[in-house]
Amino acid sequence: METFGQKIKSLRKEKKITQSELVESVGVDFTYISKIENDKGLRPPNRR
Repeated sequence: METFGQKIKSLRKEKKITQSELVESVGVDFTYISKIENDKGLRPPNRR
């Protein structure tokens, strides 16, 4: 089973967008996306 971070990374690559492009479109810090994709102990964000 994929982790949340692996799923985000997989979907991003499937859409052929960079982390920078994802960061710009969702409005979060680059470091946050990087840590999520690398499963560095961050919880998934809350839904708004």
